[in-house]
Amino acid sequence: MELRCPVPKPDKTRVALLVDDARTPARVTQELGTAGLDIRSLPTGRDAIAWLDQHTADLLLLEQTLPDMTGIALCRRLRNNPRYVRLPIVFYSRKGDVQDRIAGLEAGADDYVPKSRNPRELILRLRRLLRRDPVVTRQEVFRLGRLEVDLLNHAVRVSDRPCPVTLTEFRILTTLADRHGRVISREELLNEVWPGRDNIDLRSVDSHIRRLRSKLGSGRRHLQTVRAFGYRLTE
Repeated sequence: MELRCPVPKPDKTRVALLVDDARTPARVTQELGTAGLDIRSLPTGRDAIAWLDQHTADLLLLEQTLPDMTGIALCRRLRNNPRYVRLPIVFYSRKGDVQDRIAGLEAGADDYVPKSRNPRELILRLRRLLRRDPVVTRQEVFRLGRLEVDLLNHAVRVSDRPCPVTLTEFRILTTLADRHGRVISREELLNEVWPGRDNIDLRSVDSHIRRLRSKLGSGRRHLQTVRAFGYRLTE
C-alpha cells in the first residue's frame, strides 16, 4: 500500500471576489476578512479567468453584472471547464428577484445571496458551503446500475466514466442515494441541500435536477421524477 503524506492546507480560505460596485468590495472584504477568509478582489470576468488559471481558489463570489461580461456567462464558462466544475460559486448580487436567482442557479451556481441580505448571513452560507465533506452513511460507494457515487472521493461515474458535477449537484445525489428507492419531496431536498435559505425556492431545486440529469447521460434513468411530489433514485 502506498502511503502519502497529507498536503498542508493554507491557514485561510482563498476567495475570489467579483463586484461591479466600487463601494461594495471594501465592506464585504472587511466582513469576510474578519471571518478569517483571504480575499482576492477582481474587477472583471477576464481578470477572474486569468487569475484562476494561475492560482487555486476555494470559492468564487460573483456579481451578476460585470464590466466585460455577465456573471451568468462567466459562471457557465467556468462550469464548462472540467477544472472548475467543483469550484463553489456563489452569486452575491444587487439583482435579487426570483428570476435572477433561478438564472444564477441554472448557470451552475451553488447559491445566490442578494446584497440586501446581512453580510453575516453571507458568511454563514459561505462557511457551510466550504464544508465540502458530505455525511458518509453505511456505503462508501453507492452503485445503482451504471451510476456510481463515491462518497469518500466526492466523485460520480456513469458506465465507469467520470461525470463532472458541481458541489451542490453532488449533495443532491448523496441525499437521494442515502434514501435509495424512497421518494424525496422537493421541500425535503430544499431543506437538506440548502438548509435555512429562504431565498432558494422549489423551482431552484428543479433547475438543479435538470442540470444534473443532462450530465448523467445514460445514468439519468435512475433519477426519476414523481409528478407533483419530488424525486428518487431507483433501478
